[in-house]
Parts: sequence; C-alpha cells; structure tokens
Amino acid sequence: IEEKGLTFIKNDKSENFKFNVTDDPKTLDVQDYIFLSVKAHSISNIVDNLSPIISDQTSIISAVNGLPWWYFYKTNNKYENMKLKSVDPKNLQWKYITPERSLGCVVYPAAEIKAPGRVYHMEGDRFPIGEPDGTKSNRVQELSKILINSGLKSPVRKNIRADIWMKLWGNLAFNPMSVLTGETLEEIANNSSSCSVVKKMMIEGQAVAEALGIRFPISLEKRIEGTRNVGAHKTSTLQDYELG
Repeated sequence: IEEKGLTFIKNDKSENFKFNVTDDPKTLDVQDYIFLSVKAHSISNIVDNLSPIISDQTSIISAVNGLPWWYFYKTNNKYENMKLKSVDPKNLQWKYITPERSLGCVVYPAAEIKAPGRVYHMEGDRFPIGEPDGTKSNRVQELSKILINSGLKSPVRKNIRADIWMKLWGNLAFNPMSVLTGETLEEIANNSSSCSVVKKMMIEGQAVAEALGIRFPISLEKRIEGTRNVGAHKTSTLQDYELG
C-alpha cells in the first residue's frame, strides 16, 4: 500500500487511494477513532503498540466477527463485566484498550483481498454501530455521520449486541462449513447436505443467544436466504485457510 496505494474494486470499477501507512504507531498522532480489523485472537498481540496513539478521548472499534471481548461490559445482568477468555485470554484488551473506550459495530460488506493492496468488494454496505450501554453518545453519533458521509449505511443502534449476534448467527455455521467443503456461501446454501448441517449449528447458536437474552427478529430460513443472496463469496475464514 505504501508503494502502490490501496486499490479498491467495486462493480468493475477500480479506484486507487494513496494515504499514510506505517508499521510504527509512534509516528502517528493520538487518534479520535481507531478501527481494529485484525482477527479477534490477534488483537491481544498488538495492544501494546496502540498506547502512543490512545488518549482518554479515543474511541476504539473492534471490527471483528463474533462476540467482542467487551461483550459483557454494561450488560446490567448476572454476567456484568465477565471476561471472554476465548478472545482476550490474558485480559490485555480489557486492561489496555479498556471497555470504556469501546464501540460496537457489525461489518456486513463482503470483500476479498485479491493481492496485497488490492481489495475486491462483492456486496454489502451496512455498518451499524452502537454504544455498549445503548446510549446515543456524542462520539457514536459523530462516527455515524463520518461513516454515512463515506458511503456506508451506518445507523446508531440501541442494541448493538443483537446486531452482532445476527451476523454471528450465520458466521458460526457458514464459516467453518466453508473451510470443510471449500464452497462459497451461495454453494453451501444451495447444497442440501451442507445446509442441513448449517441449520443444526444455527439452531444451537440461537439457543445460546436466547439464553443471553437475544431475540432474533427473523426466521432461520430468512437468515439463510440472506446469506445465499450474498452470492459466490468465499468467507474470510476460507480465504485465510487458502492463504495458509
């Protein structure tokens, strides 16, 4: 990206963007908003590097699939402040990023890295965001405006956890199934054998979500149909697998 810029390909249209990139956060100023887009299990490895660009006014958005490490912050139930060891095993994110700085989001765009610095966008422009406690704070409203002005559908959601679960409902089944079969989302949804396993996984996932107080507004069939409509997209998990 430093040498050639970032090439973004959408609807057969290619655009190239030049901007400052660095492997050394010490060369940057303190940031208002930071998006963490590495895999959830990798965030703990970079938290130390973030300290030079974080202040008390910095908001941090973990753009990952699955439950974020701060999930039980301000839940106002028996799980309040429970730590998720699966994604923050040593509590490094809770300690150094801190849940107070965190904003939730759901990344719906389907994309693929065709080559270093070349991103192909297939489908989707939804990017809902929200505060862990459901309030419409100044910071989340400001970020919503920035993202909307950038071309994303980014409303402020009152219950961002429900939105996170809505995407996870599909991820928890389609992503591992894609690695096992090598199939795209469309192929899995149209394959009766694969899809029957997906349905069983999603039913189990729904039971977990409902035990945490989440209610899905659409049926399982409707959720699968939405995934089918994404088309011949390889899940990010399958992309990672194929890249070794």
